[in-house]
Amino acid sequence: MRILVIFILVFTILSCTQSDHSNKPMFPKISGKVINGNKGDTLYIIDEKQEEKNFVLLDDSACFSYEWKKFNKNYYLKFKESYSIIPVYESFDLKLEFHADSISRTAKFSGKGSEEITVFKALSNIENDAFDKTYYGYQHRYSEAEFLHILDSIYDEKLKTINGSTGLNSNFYNRNIKASFFRYLFEIAHFESNVKQFGKDPNFKVSSKYPYILDSIDIYDSLSIDIPCFPELVEESVFKAIDRTKNWDKESFELAYYDALYSLNLPRSIESYFLDSRIPISFKYEKFSLDSLVKKLKIFGNDSIRISLIDSLYNRSITIQPGSNCPDFVFLDESEKEYNLKSFTGKYVVFDLWATWCLPCIKEFAFLDSLKKEFASKNIKFVSVCCSVHESDTKENWLSSLKKHQLTGIQLFSEGHGKTHFFKKLAIEGLPHFLIIDPNGKIVNARAKKPSFGKMRGEIKSLFASK
Repeated sequence: MRILVIFILVFTILSCTQSDHSNKPMFPKISGKVINGNKGDTLYIIDEKQEEKNFVLLDDSACFSYEWKKFNKNYYLKFKESYSIIPVYESFDLKLEFHADSISRTAKFSGKGSEEITVFKALSNIENDAFDKTYYGYQHRYSEAEFLHILDSIYDEKLKTINGSTGLNSNFYNRNIKASFFRYLFEIAHFESNVKQFGKDPNFKVSSKYPYILDSIDIYDSLSIDIPCFPELVEESVFKAIDRTKNWDKESFELAYYDALYSLNLPRSIESYFLDSRIPISFKYEKFSLDSLVKKLKIFGNDSIRISLIDSLYNRSITIQPGSNCPDFVFLDESEKEYNLKSFTGKYVVFDLWATWCLPCIKEFAFLDSLKKEFASKNIKFVSVCCSVHESDTKENWLSSLKKHQLTGIQLFSEGHGKTHFFKKLAIEGLPHFLIIDPNGKIVNARAKKPSFGKMRGEIKSLFASK
């Protein structure tokens, strides 16, 4: 089987990796010049997770230099409104020259580490070029064999790119070999569920010959926990360990998740990763007993910082439970007319919170339109609110999107998303986001499922079942 051969090859390669053998860490450095830059201009240096933010000022000659104390990860180099993302690893000694107008378009790297940057950008280009083929909403267009062939081609191209360069930093090499393999497995793992959801075929099943990815990863590999797609693959094992005989309409999936997580006896670093990433999600979706959830989490997550997080999330979550008051808001329509909570008194309301750049948001439009038509005669309004998240989220772009996607009905615009009382109170962290309220302005569901998932239709029908 091809996937087993790949698995053996990947970890054979990793055992004989390209070398860096210094015993003493050599902090990576970067220096260079900004063409048409001015003294005092700022080059920001920010790690990919935006946990570490530093900067350096240009000198009289528009030159700069910087030394990293933390490395073996990716960093943004941001100058004015433009940025470039690069890998930074031990002993890099980079030279950079770029034009003040745009670091992203004009950056020229040389020195030790520049070859790794070339490979990194080539891998990013491969991923971007493959988007239309591997995007989860498009996978139903392909047969099982066609999709596997596409993934094989992408993965082979990545390996060819990585192995086509000699003398790469060993940590960089290992990480990208693993990342390419994990991404390959991730796409394989989710093909069936994506086809079911977006191919409108709930009975779709892959064949018996389809690769089984859980045999191809070591879920106890704590060194891989920060590599993209590895946590998602480990979580497949967590989901597999959940007792599937339970009725999730009557029992808590979130409590079952933690029982399954602890049953695997994962290394502490991996277990902690899932606790920290899952706990906020659990408070969003626990629909039976927040008190039971807190009790279980405090037994297993017995860390003072984590317990403080649990208490904070609990206090926030109890304010958005069904029956709680929906926070007020002020949104504007195309003609600058103001809408607030009282504008919808006496009506059920489904709020669709979206953004112009959010492709998953745009994918929901057709499903939402279908619900609008189905429930047109009912006492319910569908209200779409475009959220201003980035600087590009202007009213002009919103109006342009309304025309482009032919959006009708109540279309509103919210400036300062994330800063207003409405968004903070509802703890909205990602888009699209759907919210249902009742005619008295009470929350029915603060985190309703996307229309494309199918469950929103049943939830709306239940509102009028006895009416």
